[in-house]
Amino acid sequence: MPVVNNLTLTSITWTLLGCLLIPSLSSCARDTKETSRDAEIYLIPEGYVGSFYILFNIPQGEPQEYEADARVYEIPEDGMLMMQSDPNEGWIQSNKIDFFFVAPDGTRTRITERWTTSLKDTPENRMDEHVTVFGGGIGVFEPIRHCQITETNFYVGTKAQALDGQGFFDLFSERGVEQIPDEIFLEACTK
Repeated sequence: MPVVNNLTLTSITWTLLGCLLIPSLSSCARDTKETSRDAEIYLIPEGYVGSFYILFNIPQGEPQEYEADARVYEIPEDGMLMMQSDPNEGWIQSNKIDFFFVAPDGTRTRITERWTTSLKDTPENRMDEHVTVFGGGIGVFEPIRHCQITETNFYVGTKAQALDGQGFFDLFSERGVEQIPDEIFLEACTK
């Protein structure tokens, strides 16, 4: 029976591990590239405070506009944007997402503050006067039975406005999908 020393076992183990690990890492790199998404620009009416939602794959929605390689989402005054396009899924670097207030003359003012975790009601947060965009992320809801619609949502305002719920509205409220006729969702789910 051949004698196998620890050095040989270690070499075999590392060789096998390398054969398994290297293809996995290159696969991860390939998957990361395939799941990255387009840059995004959100255009919000100047002075808007509150929730805003984007619904995807709605045939009567807005066609997808681009500036360079960035998807543009022009948020209407009511905070409910319906898009014909698929959602922009995958990972994205924070510097690839831009939010702007847009004045009636088209002048843009960048909103630089983002908040993606829970917000505590503290004196410091209540005194912070910076306009901030809260939230983000993609979700799915069912406005009518067996009909799933993809959406993303945000809130824009100061931390005090967010804590007070100023302009906040729920997706299923009268201001949200309740204002949208069922026929629009039926068409979206049968396309």
